[in-house]
Amino acid sequence: MQSHEHHSTRLPGLAHLLTALLAVAIVLPLSAAARTTLSFQFEALPDSRIGSSSAEVQSGTSSVQVGHGNFQLGYSHSRYSWSDPASLPPALATADGRDPWEKLQRLSLGYRDRLAGPQWNTYYGVGISASYEQELDDSVSVFSYFMRGYNHSPDWESGLGVAVSYSSLKEYVLPMVFVRYRAPHQMGLSGSLGFPRTELRYRTHPQFSVGTRAAFGQGHFRLRDDSPLQPAGFVELKGYQAVGFAEYRLAAGTLLSLEASTFVERHWKIYDADGSRQGRVDLENGISTSLVWRQVF
Repeated sequence: MQSHEHHSTRLPGLAHLLTALLAVAIVLPLSAAARTTLSFQFEALPDSRIGSSSAEVQSGTSSVQVGHGNFQLGYSHSRYSWSDPASLPPALATADGRDPWEKLQRLSLGYRDRLAGPQWNTYYGVGISASYEQELDDSVSVFSYFMRGYNHSPDWESGLGVAVSYSSLKEYVLPMVFVRYRAPHQMGLSGSLGFPRTELRYRTHPQFSVGTRAAFGQGHFRLRDDSPLQPAGFVELKGYQAVGFAEYRLAAGTLLSLEASTFVERHWKIYDADGSRQGRVDLENGISTSLVWRQVF
């Protein structure tokens, strides 16, 4: 994975974001057999110690995602609660002792497709998102990915690809690789080993499966204009997540999933409004629980 920091270049606010979202929806094709999906997820992460200080942070995230054919529209809202803020490390300390931030939000629209062939498959996707505390200015990112997969047999496929992302703060280039065994809906064992995501699943019944997955995640959020930490600055979140899950299909088109996650190697980087790094903090490993409900129409 490579990333490149650069000084902030003004990216569009709400009006330009909505225009870009509309353009993406108009230009890209819709699959012939388009289905609509709706999913909700609620996740709670208990207190995690920040660095070597006695300060702790707790967060809860609610997210909703609507899909139609190849398109996915998503929104997430994370609320943070801080304990002993006076003991926060210098990178997160504020002059007046206020919490560094209270909430972080993300709005995204993505398009993805798969072009299947007898031997080779092509996967690609594009999208635009805004990650912010309050104002949308300088919060917009554009991203895309491309992968090629080869069918070794009806059960086995492997592939390589790359994902890229650009924002006013950073550019990311992320390699993608996978080896896939069978499809998740098939009985028995299935899985995909790769980066940035790995999943293993065992289906004991057409309606029930258990499994585990691991993923690498990174992203940054634009802080509000009057932030006590860095006015109009940024916070970058990065780390690994391992998840154990149990999924049950309640009825045709209705899926319920209970998940327990552990977060490791987490750290935050703080930037000012010009994109200059101001500090970094490491977070204690934590375990979260989440409930996911998904409906297909």
